[in-house]
Amino acid sequence: GFSARIASINAGSARSFAESHLCTWVPMTQQWIWEALAMGKEKALKGVDTSNFDWRGLHPDFGSPLHAVLFGKIRDDAGTESDESTANGGDGFGDLIGDDSAEKHSRLLLLRLAMERGADPNATAPASCDVQKFWFLEKRGQRKETKSIVFAGKSAFQCLLAAERAIKMTDAADWKEDLEVIDEAIEILSSAGNRAASVSVAEGVVELWENILGDTASADVTICVGNGSGEADSADEGSEVRAGNLEHIPVHSVVLCNSSPVLRAMLCTTGMREGARKLIRVKDCNATVLRLLLALIYTGTVGTCDVEPTPELLLAALDLAHRWQVLHVVQMIATGLQRHLSLDCFESILDAALRFQLQSLLSSCRAFASSHAGDLRIRMGNASVPPLTSPNVRAEVARILGETPGLASCCEIQPSPRKRQRSIL
Repeated sequence: GFSARIASINAGSARSFAESHLCTWVPMTQQWIWEALAMGKEKALKGVDTSNFDWRGLHPDFGSPLHAVLFGKIRDDAGTESDESTANGGDGFGDLIGDDSAEKHSRLLLLRLAMERGADPNATAPASCDVQKFWFLEKRGQRKETKSIVFAGKSAFQCLLAAERAIKMTDAADWKEDLEVIDEAIEILSSAGNRAASVSVAEGVVELWENILGDTASADVTICVGNGSGEADSADEGSEVRAGNLEHIPVHSVVLCNSSPVLRAMLCTTGMREGARKLIRVKDCNATVLRLLLALIYTGTVGTCDVEPTPELLLAALDLAHRWQVLHVVQMIATGLQRHLSLDCFESILDAALRFQLQSLLSSCRAFASSHAGDLRIRMGNASVPPLTSPNVRAEVARILGETPGLASCCEIQPSPRKRQRSIL
């Protein structure tokens, strides 16, 4: 086998800040966020409040948030008071190319998170980011190293392309996984214009819409969910009713019509039964799924849900959101599913991404498959473990892994080991 290492060399005398873009000094309260970004700590950051963090800011050691996620620390400590050495990854931060497969996957998820929160792929690293990095492989006693790349004055996108060129100038076959994750990272950065826009809002605004969602007195439409017969038409409007296996949930037509062209057609088109009766019947859906979808439509959060959204619950809500063409919620759920990817739910999430052609979710599934290739090869051809059953999923996994569908890998594989709050997906 071979191991990947990272090295850095002094860029020479530091250029003054006046020769480059201004770099805002970083408050100590935000320093830990920068360090977590540079270490690829996706799990640590996805659940914390970063509303006061400047996702478009610059750091003298890490560049932009995107530089930090992709390349770790990019300032040379030589000649400073720091005792840390950046040679051979000695600073402890790592980067997308030098990390192992699981860490690469975490960095890609963190890269998506940073983009969703407004990080700028065109922001250039300040002059203080004076390190030059190169990477090398040691294989059968031979060392192959890339040319070095520089960061100062370059965007994260430019640095990725430079790293790709440097790797391809060596024996690219030995760097297959690294080139794949670089391609994935480039796709994430280049899809910035297609991602769902998000903004921070005051908590009082969310509370207002939570109150509107719960205001059954002003509701003028009822949604009936569950399995049942004609009982659906007998529910009184204005209160939540259970009739056998049916539940009737009051909602507001003005919200539904402005969220979904499908619901607008149902409620506003002359001759449609739903509009005449002010009753929408939804089969093959339960009340928990509907309440999750309504919470996302009204508030953009899942704070009013009584249960924690599981992958299964999110997938069911995704199906209904797609059926009703509530497109902004479709994107929100797709983003949430990216963070739920695991071997247990990989097949169902990839199947949904393929059916609904959700490109960002597909990209995450492909990155996950690449980093869990051994486990997925087992599930493609070993009868002793739960197999992948969806033909579309099997074909996609075979394509990702570069194999013929239905054939198990001939090599030996070691499987990988296995208060209510408002939160966005």
